[in-house]
Amino acid sequence: MADITYERLHDFVLRNGNIKIVDLTGNTTMVEPDTPDVFDLIAKADRFWFDDRWYSREAFAKLLDESASGSTP
Repeated sequence: MADITYERLHDFVLRNGNIKIVDLTGNTTMVEPDTPDVFDLIAKADRFWFDDRWYSREAFAKLLDESASGSTP
């Protein structure tokens, strides 16, 4: 399983729509290119919101892997 990087997340968003993340402090942020400290935010994110569902970091990394290989979503 590959790590969650800005590039992988950006490609996923372009194909599938918006992502929100929850950081270690519990703040929820929509991931956008002009988000302050977006790289650090992605690196430290605990949970990811996509398609009306929360994903743990591990589950979202798996979703990114599946998306990159052409399967889900």
